[in-house]
Amino acid sequence: MMKRLIILLNLLWGAPLLHAQSFAIVVDADSYTHCGPQIEAYAASVRADGLEAFVAAGPWETPEAVRDSLRSWHASRALAGTVFIGNIPVPMIRKAQHLTSAFKMDEQNFPMRDSSVPSDRFYDDFDLVFRPVGRDSVETRFFYYELAPESPQEISCDIFSGRIHPSDKFQDRYTELSKYLTKLVRLRAEENELDRVMSYTGEGSFSDSMIAWKDEAVTLAEQVPGAFHDIDGATFFVFYQYPYMKDIVLKECRRDDLDLVLFHCHGTPERQWIQGTPPATCDDEYYAAAKLQARNAVRRKVRFGAEPAAAMAEIMRQHDLDTTWVADTFDPEVVKADSLADLRLGIVLEDVWAAKPNARMYIFDACYNGDFREEDNIASRYIFSDGNAVVSLGNTVNVLQDKASSTYLGLLTQGCTVGEWHRRTAILESHVIGDPAFHFRPTREQVLDPVISPDDDLLDIVRHGKGYMQRYNALTQLKYRDMDSYRAGLRAALEDPYEFTRRKAAYWLCRVGHPDDVPAVLDAYFHDINTKRVAFNICNNSACFPDSTFLKAFDAADKSFLHPGMNDGRQALVSAIGLRDYAAEAIARHGNGSRGRASMLHILRNNPYPQLAPDLVKLVMDETEPLNIRLVVAEALGWFTDAYNRDWIAGQLRDYKANDPALQDEITRTVGRLNVYLR
Repeated sequence: MMKRLIILLNLLWGAPLLHAQSFAIVVDADSYTHCGPQIEAYAASVRADGLEAFVAAGPWETPEAVRDSLRSWHASRALAGTVFIGNIPVPMIRKAQHLTSAFKMDEQNFPMRDSSVPSDRFYDDFDLVFRPVGRDSVETRFFYYELAPESPQEISCDIFSGRIHPSDKFQDRYTELSKYLTKLVRLRAEENELDRVMSYTGEGSFSDSMIAWKDEAVTLAEQVPGAFHDIDGATFFVFYQYPYMKDIVLKECRRDDLDLVLFHCHGTPERQWIQGTPPATCDDEYYAAAKLQARNAVRRKVRFGAEPAAAMAEIMRQHDLDTTWVADTFDPEVVKADSLADLRLGIVLEDVWAAKPNARMYIFDACYNGDFREEDNIASRYIFSDGNAVVSLGNTVNVLQDKASSTYLGLLTQGCTVGEWHRRTAILESHVIGDPAFHFRPTREQVLDPVISPDDDLLDIVRHGKGYMQRYNALTQLKYRDMDSYRAGLRAALEDPYEFTRRKAAYWLCRVGHPDDVPAVLDAYFHDINTKRVAFNICNNSACFPDSTFLKAFDAADKSFLHPGMNDGRQALVSAIGLRDYAAEAIARHGNGSRGRASMLHILRNNPYPQLAPDLVKLVMDETEPLNIRLVVAEALGWFTDAYNRDWIAGQLRDYKANDPALQDEITRTVGRLNVYLR
């Protein structure tokens, strides 16, 4: 059988298709042996849509073999996209955390498995250059790579991709794969229109801000207008609507008419955290909830190595509690009851399997829900359960809460494939789980086009564009233009009716750090002080303005209009300055007398203060400083992509030639990152 598969693979590599775009179904040999007819039926259904699908089955031993084949097919067969079925090698990417939305785990002090990003950008972005680091000796399907210094430092996918990775957790993996593909072929033939949408917002999303939450109805109406013609078209749920939302959400997911579900939650590979403990309605409920939190705090300490007795004593001391609060923490019956109570607050793999979700597509705006390092994950479980779900979008590591999860979503209503839609918005950690060639039937509805042309007047669109998403997309593109235009666009966007645009404009304008923009940001702060995410972003990033100018302007401002007793946020501004001073202290130290200095400097990746840039550049070039310190700082400067002096930083580092190869590599990476925004 293996010999026949290799012959098949060789035949498929030949005979280039000169006109039609193609689609590669890359499958491991064992999966093809067990599920060949179903895989071929899937290929036929894709061909019926106009993509010249072909099956490439074989012993895919290394990511390089897969990537080289994809690159060859892209050149010879006009490859549009690919799907990886079964046991296809997993690239684990390092030295590329700037290509993620939030992931910044220390690669030196944490295990490689945890501090690397599983990413198929290795496969679908041919311009990225990688250096092999090695293969995992235990989990042998993991291959580690560093993003090379000479590589482009941005993602621009050449093709789209997706993963179909069955599990043995609930049934035999080949049975699972066969059932999924059979379902997929059936549902692809339906050509269903995207006009039924459900959105769920879990606790902790958008700081539980109703002002942030309400705008999703507007953006979805712009992009999926067909869902807003009747009562069942668009439904919105939020965690506090009922004491427990789990059963309600899963029941909604079982609707057979539902096309798309958006989950805004926190998550892990095996769980969606949809809510916290419901508010107490009486003293007994309050006391029970408080005791549960105390017991869980003790258990967390034990999980991290503390002795049970010592953990109990520490929690009692911290919170001034007596023994009645934690004495039964490890009682088997109490542990069982607490576990059952905890399960009511989230959706786990077993819940999904039992629910049989029917919506065709799911977007998981959460950390780790699509982590295909694990045997199973939430994004996969939805599509492999016995409902009509066929495709999802999930993240392999943690993800930024303040990101646009529905950018260009309107393309899906126009018949665009899920993979092609995702190709335009992909970050290092986001992945299509399931069929990336799946698409909905094009709607006849008028959809506001959010796609921005390179020739458009971006600043004019930011100021006068017709739609929420159109104005936001124009703002994101201004970052790649000259700094004066970018700042002007950000100032204008502070008054946009779309909360998310205001939120990101406040965040970015603070990080630009130009003192002339303090009045605009201060006005935005007081105008939007009840908009939690806008106020949060300003408070946390206000120290990017030099010499505490924002705090001084804040103190001088008339605040008499604020409600008496209202938290005006001043303490948060002071805390932000304290963090900046903490970083400045680490810069001022010399040598490596304590490990703490490097850790202190690591915070600059999340807190790129423009006024500290001259001292940081000087530190990188100071050969009397320890190499590890200079490496940390050289890397951190790559996060100064919004700073008003980013061109100066890039110029200084570009002209400097380090004697140490590792340091020069890090400088080259940083200059490459900054150059992305200096085009």
